[in-house]
Amino acid sequence: MCMGEEILQSPNACVRTIFALKAGRAPKEGIEFLSVGADDTIACIESALRKASRSASKPLWLIGNYGDGKSHTLRLLATIAERERFGWVYITHDARENVGLHKPAWMLRRILRGIKWSYPQLDLGWHEWRLNYRPSYHDDYPLRTSLPSRLSELAALFRKQKYRGIVLFIDEVEDCCNFWWNQHRPAYETLSSLVRNSERYCLICFGMTPSGLGWLQRLWSTYVNTQASKLLQDATKNTIPLPQFDERYLLDLAERISRVHAVAFDWTPNVRPAQIVEKIKEQYPNLAHWRTAVQSIVTELEIAHQSIYRYVSQPVHGLSTLSTGSLPEASVPLRKPASVPTPKSVKIGDIVEITTGSLRGWKGTVRNLNGNIVEVEITLRGGMRMVQRVLSDGVKRVRK
Repeated sequence: MCMGEEILQSPNACVRTIFALKAGRAPKEGIEFLSVGADDTIACIESALRKASRSASKPLWLIGNYGDGKSHTLRLLATIAERERFGWVYITHDARENVGLHKPAWMLRRILRGIKWSYPQLDLGWHEWRLNYRPSYHDDYPLRTSLPSRLSELAALFRKQKYRGIVLFIDEVEDCCNFWWNQHRPAYETLSSLVRNSERYCLICFGMTPSGLGWLQRLWSTYVNTQASKLLQDATKNTIPLPQFDERYLLDLAERISRVHAVAFDWTPNVRPAQIVEKIKEQYPNLAHWRTAVQSIVTELEIAHQSIYRYVSQPVHGLSTLSTGSLPEASVPLRKPASVPTPKSVKIGDIVEITTGSLRGWKGTVRNLNGNIVEVEITLRGGMRMVQRVLSDGVKRVRK
């Protein structure tokens, strides 16, 4: 059994995973099962967690561009941390919300709120007062150097609750490039203390893009000193290796997503993973990103899934009469709730989005209105047309 294969026991979890993949997000469930070509990444994460549970661990850096698997790796790290009995909290660096390295007291408050949200049973002790306290400059200044000690205290609280420690994710650190000139030095001092004074039982992971790192190095060299730029250069050597995209992994990835899709919608895919891979290679001859590969696989499975619907022969208003076999109709019977009037805002010819059922998220044109039933024509890849009958409360207008 592959690691994380337990997701195949839960159809609901599989549905959530497919919708997350379709939207380009890292799913909360089944992330280990869908991680192909990530052996080095997993080994690095497990090694860092073991070290953090025994001694001080230097912060890790996760540096990658859009589509390179950065969000996937963050979710993978969180999943492995939970499996290894580590608590974890995720925050996004945002200078506009005063959440960042330049405002360590505000950042600590956001961390505490994240812990309280994810672990409501955890007693934060004397840190409780920080949850609703509005920090000032006099709170920020000492925390530039003492923030590692405060994080160590939080890790100790987790250990009292039978956890092995805490993992802290600080994503989008490139947001530091939006600072005013006098905010760069406080941010540098905070980062310096986190890098040079690491504490036991606490693992910190910073996420940013390569271009953001380059800009921040130049800004810190200008507004702080060359040592600040060197700190970034040295610190970012301790990175988590991102799973490198390779076409050799496409078949394995397609097989795993096919299994999840089959459980999610209770069907046996009528298209083989090898066929999906061939179509993707034809469409994207220079494919180089995980996200594009994943979304393409999900799209091909959706098209195959829709092709198993029954056919209808009745004419559709606004279209020429079509012969049997031209327009597939969903084989799942429509539910019959109390009569719901068709919204006045939806008219024939409108572009609408389906918001319920297995075709949720698909867009099409309204071709007929029959009481509380809306007939939506969807055009699939290759020009194939399909009419989906949806209850009036299951569509929303996109545009006329």
